[in-house]
Amino acid sequence: MRSWTAALVLGAALVLPGTGAAALLARLPLDEAERTFLRARCDGEALCIARVLVRRHPRRFRIEPAPPYDTDRIRWVVHVPSLGPVRRLADGRLLVPLRRFGRTLWRELKAADLAGRRVVLDLRDNGGGDLRRALELAARLLGPARARVVLHRSDAGRTVLSADRPAPIPAFRVTAVLISGRTASSAEVLAALLRVAGARLCGRPSFGKDRLEMVLPLPEGLRLRVALGRLVVPGRPRPGPLVPDGPLAACGLVPGPPGEGGAGDHP
Repeated sequence: MRSWTAALVLGAALVLPGTGAAALLARLPLDEAERTFLRARCDGEALCIARVLVRRHPRRFRIEPAPPYDTDRIRWVVHVPSLGPVRRLADGRLLVPLRRFGRTLWRELKAADLAGRRVVLDLRDNGGGDLRRALELAARLLGPARARVVLHRSDAGRTVLSADRPAPIPAFRVTAVLISGRTASSAEVLAALLRVAGARLCGRPSFGKDRLEMVLPLPEGLRLRVALGRLVVPGRPRPGPLVPDGPLAACGLVPGPPGEGGAGDHP
């Protein structure tokens, strides 16, 4: 088993520093024979290495323009909350909208005072992101042994991914998870793990993104996207989008304006 490493992001782009050939080769999931071939073929040129990999493995590697460095957007992302407003439902449970796995997630969950509470976790607007944080949250709620996923690597091997440690928050009990077509990638992994552990899924089918990718910087304003493989949640019956157990009513909620006992209209 290999524990989780921050160099991987599910269905999203994590740009790692360093554009030189040595830095690129050190991070690429290649065997030593291919590294030696690339060193000899490209004589230390990172862009040459990337182009050769795209020609040799077009399904695993892709070169694309790198987005411009936008410090305003970075500051905006850092300060966007991960949780929406927490509401009490008529049966005493708390409806907790988890919209992203942001940097302030643990601080927000501590402030929400969820310890020991029954929670309906709303992932309908969560498009995924940091798989490490999703697995740390699952490890806190389910225990580390039940918060593992299997990466079916592009080289036909398998690796078990797990959280290095549970989330630093008090535990709470998730009885139901709300999903929609906007629930994707890491949010789908979290929902699938909670479902295997007994939580009900309600709403609409999820997006169905299970690719694990890595993005590495290249010279000349380019970057290399690397397909690392597909993730499988042990005990999940089928691949593809998560199919809910029923509509919102199956989890004791009703559509309509947000408020006491309601979950809000949602596509």
